[in-house]
Amino acid sequence: MCAAVALGYDWLYNELTEEERLRIRTAIINKAMIPAMDDYNLVPKYRNYHLWMSPDDLATPNNWSAVCNGGLAMAALAICDEAPDPAAQVLERGLGVIEDLLGMYGPDGSYYEGLNYWFYSLQYLSYYSSSLTTAAGTDYGLFDAPGLERTAYYMDNMSGACGVFNLKNVDTDSVVNDYPSFYIADRVDDPMITALRLYRMEKYSLAPTVEDLFWYKPTESVYVRSGQDAYYREEEVALMRTGNNDEADIFVGMHGSDDNKLAGQMDAGSFVLDALGERWAYDSGTDMGVYVQGSATEARNNNYRSRAEGHNTFIIDPDYGVDQDRYVAAPINIFRSNADYCYAICDLTEVYAFTGVQSSVRGIMLDKRNQHIVIRDEVRRETPMELYWFMHTEADIEISADGTSAVLTKGGKRLHAAIISEGGYVFTELPAAPLPSSPQSADNPDEAGKRKLYVHQAYRSGIFPSA
Repeated sequence: MCAAVALGYDWLYNELTEEERLRIRTAIINKAMIPAMDDYNLVPKYRNYHLWMSPDDLATPNNWSAVCNGGLAMAALAICDEAPDPAAQVLERGLGVIEDLLGMYGPDGSYYEGLNYWFYSLQYLSYYSSSLTTAAGTDYGLFDAPGLERTAYYMDNMSGACGVFNLKNVDTDSVVNDYPSFYIADRVDDPMITALRLYRMEKYSLAPTVEDLFWYKPTESVYVRSGQDAYYREEEVALMRTGNNDEADIFVGMHGSDDNKLAGQMDAGSFVLDALGERWAYDSGTDMGVYVQGSATEARNNNYRSRAEGHNTFIIDPDYGVDQDRYVAAPINIFRSNADYCYAICDLTEVYAFTGVQSSVRGIMLDKRNQHIVIRDEVRRETPMELYWFMHTEADIEISADGTSAVLTKGGKRLHAAIISEGGYVFTELPAAPLPSSPQSADNPDEAGKRKLYVHQAYRSGIFPSA
């Protein structure tokens, strides 16, 4: 709201009467500057909720850090010549919070809250930097922070031919209208980012925005993807592809897990798969409709889209409780990429430690020469365990008579799946719904028409190898 009022006040200043200016300026001070300073000073007058501030480790820097502090800064800049005291204090305090947030983009440009919040945060960081630069002549080096020069490519690397890797709270069909890219391109002097924005506007029919008009600088550069495969270490995401998102290309994304789950789900080890112009393994996407109601923790523990069983991973000894620990890390310890193949290995031991496993590892390899994807899971526990392996799909599933292979059909195209490990494992088909032993929340979204290919291991001890 501060951003909206600041723009109106600043841009229309010469058209406003003195009475109108005073009324707006007074509202900015009383309804924004003073409450903000109370929050900065931790005065419990308005609320004890300081997610947007991150002072003294009260909260992890997040999208609200950019949105709230960025909007407040715009309002402060709009009135700083007429009300310098509250404006200066808000600008000074907010700058420290923004500096903390910038560390979230390093070292490679990824952002731990997912693509939607990546855009939301970047939108207000761009407003913030641009407003400071036009008003004060500098943004105090904010866009010199490591990672920001590469962050525009993060969104493109997270995209396959059939859409984005929509981990965390991102819609399944999300296409980000990334207009801050023009500002970033100019700020970091990279015309290829401008070319990328133009390429995406044409490919996805993205409507131009007023920000585009302000920030666009013409370029003769033509966008060419800088690399085929990518690994983002802070977000623990591995991305593999055979080409540049043409219909014939294969795209595989695997998510490990960082240990900061502000916008996270129980999805460590989950993956998406695009091939032949279709998405064969999908992620259910956002659960925010449930998350914002009641207890956030309880809602996420009970919601199908939040739980591991609602993702393309596996669960051990399922019951009503959580099926992964979303507050620990699942690092991708190995990532290798060349022209012939790419593979990543994720250590899931900690997210399943509460089940008593000694080790749990998932590896995914894309064989670019033979157009194969191999998923291998190794889970070791001394005592017997029950394990379910899931892959969510909107394709029709036809399982072979012996259960060791299946043909998935979608859009007139076919994908062949086979179990190549010994041990008597077989494929079965289930609806995309909670197991009988799981929470049966009335808030679970409708997954009608969707299903999952699954493998069920009956109780046995030792090692479970599945590929």
